[in-house]
Amino acid sequence: MSETIWTIHNDRKSPPVGNGLNGVHIQKVDGGYLLQRPNMTLPPLSTTNATEPPLNFDHVHYQEEVWNIEVYSLPTHRSDPGGRGRWGIPVSGTEPGGDPTDGDITVQAGSGLGEGADDTASSASA
Repeated sequence: MSETIWTIHNDRKSPPVGNGLNGVHIQKVDGGYLLQRPNMTLPPLSTTNATEPPLNFDHVHYQEEVWNIEVYSLPTHRSDPGGRGRWGIPVSGTEPGGDPTDGDITVQAGSGLGEGADDTASSASA
């Protein structure tokens, strides 16, 4: 896998509250993955020691919500639309998939910080 940074987007068919995750990044690091804010400031929102998908980021406090995020797949290059996952906002007594406070996400390779060949350099320095 050549990419080390991916960008999350709420699926257009999912509830609008999921738009709060738009631009959040997944970053591959030694020992696992980080869930990063759009501007990549530290500390990360969450971490996982998983070495490949599925990736689970549970109880992520972000945008005035508490999210559970599961990433099923990560695209291997920018033209691959195959990154998918799911988000949920837990409500007492329910799980993601059981109420209207959950939805799907797409995951795009790259940080989205720039265009063309320079995007790789921007992503690496972010």
